[in-house]
Amino acid sequence: MTGAPTFPAAAQTIRRLLAGRVLVAHNARFDAMFLAAEFGRCGMQLPPAPVMCTMQLAGYYLGGLPARTLPACCQAAGVTLPLHPSALHDARAAAGLLACYRRCHRELPPSWQEALLASEPVPAAR
Repeated sequence: MTGAPTFPAAAQTIRRLLAGRVLVAHNARFDAMFLAAEFGRCGMQLPPAPVMCTMQLAGYYLGGLPARTLPACCQAAGVTLPLHPSALHDARAAAGLLACYRRCHRELPPSWQEALLASEPVPAAR
């Protein structure tokens, strides 16, 4: 994106924002590996964070899908994915999938409950 800061320029801010939070993504393992590599190039480590992967449990929440790609899951869940691949749109779509999963099943699987319990509360916006 034109005018966006480089990862090294934003690394400290990103690290601070991730600390104590849950990393939610579709195919979260890929995103976590990418982030770890980028932090490594800056001589930093990715802060340890619990991970919630919307792709991992798509079969449970959106049963019968032939594929668990982000576009396929979004279509099945009725989540808007206006531009793919796009980091911002993909992140919003993963959040939409998580919200869909919560609406469909009030209780999250134990591994996800553990991830949320391991995170720090986010202060309310003013």
